[in-house]
Amino acid sequence: MPLLFLSSAVLYVAFGIADHWFWSSLGSIFDGLPAVFRSVAILLMALPELVIDAWLLAPVAVAVHRFVILEETSRGFSILRQTCVRSFAIWTFCVQLVLLIVGFITQRGDSGFFHFLGYVALIILFARTLLIFPAIAIDVPSASVADRIEAGLSSSRGLFWSTVIGLVMAVLPLMLTEIAPALGEALIDSLHAMNPDWVAAPQFDGGFLTAILDDFLHPLITGVIAALASWLYLWAQEYPFQAAVVPQPPPQI
Repeated sequence: MPLLFLSSAVLYVAFGIADHWFWSSLGSIFDGLPAVFRSVAILLMALPELVIDAWLLAPVAVAVHRFVILEETSRGFSILRQTCVRSFAIWTFCVQLVLLIVGFITQRGDSGFFHFLGYVALIILFARTLLIFPAIAIDVPSASVADRIEAGLSSSRGLFWSTVIGLVMAVLPLMLTEIAPALGEALIDSLHAMNPDWVAAPQFDGGFLTAILDDFLHPLITGVIAALASWLYLWAQEYPFQAAVVPQPPPQI
């Protein structure tokens, strides 16, 4: 499905450039606000970003889910005809919104330990809600939102560490690729500072290239996460979690 991934990557890069320009133009306005109002304003302004992000990435994620689970190949943009794409985008927005709010709350304090607990909470929430999405992508019926959440949480039960380790192994190489320009710029800059006559100063903006590469690879990262979630979903369906039975003491006679 190269056309789907490539078009999504190009659109995401365009969105990233527009987003960077938007926040840069508002920087001077936000700087004049008190800290609390500035944080709330940034949180509110992030909502349209979540909507666009969800709609840009939902077709890629749905296509990968259906390919892994149903062995269904989406040629061109045929995936957009799937009715589940809209539901998938809505659920993606809702889960991202919850993660954003949790992260926003936990980063308000000054305690490093409080920030650490916030990161732990985000990891747990992401890992436990990940298996909600494969079921949506393959049109598994659900009576209500609560039933959908309960089914996703039940599927992910017992798979927390498998999910976390799988995400690290799958996503970390791509994340290292993203920051390669910034690391290269920092290395060249350090060498130039030590020996200006031997090493020329870097002639590129590593941060900007990193941002562009991050946007370009984002659909691929989404596809990798969707593939991992699909394999975990298949595993959970074949080997459902069985809670350990605590042996009861024999009755006293």
